[in-house]
Amino acid sequence: MSKIKVLHLITRLDFGGAQLNTLYTVENLDQRRYEVALFTGRGGELSDRARKLRGVRVGFLPYLKHAISPYYDIQAFFRLKQLFKDLRPHIVHTHSSKAGILGRLAARAAGVPLVVHTVHGWGMHPFQSALVRKFYAWLERFVARRSDALVAVARENIEYGLSLGIGAAGDYTLIRSGIGRDEYRTKTPFKPEQLGFPRGCKLVGMVGPLKQQKAPLDFVRLAARVIAKNADCGFVLAGDGRMRPRIEKLVRKLGMSERFLLLGWSRDVPRILPALSVFVLTSRWEGLPRSLLQALGAGVPAVVTAVNGIPEVIKNGANGYLYQPGDISGMSRAVAKLLAADKLRRRLGREARKTLTREFDIDEMVRRIDGLYQKLLNTKRGIR
Repeated sequence: MSKIKVLHLITRLDFGGAQLNTLYTVENLDQRRYEVALFTGRGGELSDRARKLRGVRVGFLPYLKHAISPYYDIQAFFRLKQLFKDLRPHIVHTHSSKAGILGRLAARAAGVPLVVHTVHGWGMHPFQSALVRKFYAWLERFVARRSDALVAVARENIEYGLSLGIGAAGDYTLIRSGIGRDEYRTKTPFKPEQLGFPRGCKLVGMVGPLKQQKAPLDFVRLAARVIAKNADCGFVLAGDGRMRPRIEKLVRKLGMSERFLLLGWSRDVPRILPALSVFVLTSRWEGLPRSLLQALGAGVPAVVTAVNGIPEVIKNGANGYLYQPGDISGMSRAVAKLLAADKLRRRLGREARKTLTREFDIDEMVRRIDGLYQKLLNTKRGIR
């Protein structure tokens, strides 16, 4: 029996959960049954990693860009259509908003039998103008009608999509963004002094790209409030992006240069997270953040914003604390409370590990994607 051709398309391989899990998926689908390809726009911190994938055809598309550009977007549609006609995949699976819209339209125009899209978090959010949100929602409704299945990483994303008329309930499948659940229990944590902090210093950290979605300036302001009342704590921010200069400037302005460490992109996250006493996430919107799952896997209690899929894994007072975006005062009090209460912190940490049931395992994620493909293939005649 010939192999099923699956082509994954993502806008850009920036360092993020959607990109990391897409890379893991394409490499770990059963290559005895699938012929797998990954295409993406140029640039991105994970491009070199993509080039090293085993058994996966990888291509970089100069015309697929993150920013809206009628000139490049029209090119992207027609070139993607031709790419799909040339490669003749049985399944096109898209990720991220730009690739999701252009890729699905081009796949349908090229006659691809099955089209799947994963919602890693919708492109419309409360921090956009109402007009922009309505336009993006219209686009998503339009392309949803040209999709055979919509995958969501959080129930809230499904509910929000349905509230906007994007697809029908039967179009959606919940497949959690997975992690290696045991990875964060087996690594040796950094000691504070290895990161430039005093011995015995309690660390508070956040992991993620430095962009508006994550509200990293809120994390800096939170740190200043906590440091003002706690002499034995330090803050770590692992990530990089266009907001880094603004963050560095604010850290200096608030006089925290010796207590606040900007790590940039780090491959040592499995050693950083277990070194934390508290994990913080100040996001304004999300799908289901991978860094939060990683922190829970490391047994670290979380102080996070209650956006999108986050309340599906954080139960207030059980494995962490939930606050509205921008509530720096409330979040800083919760962090200070956890730093001062060792027993509470340990109890919440134990509950954090219990949160990660099998559905959050990264290999279970791949199995469920495989299962979805098989279900869809069984509905189509003549593919195999």
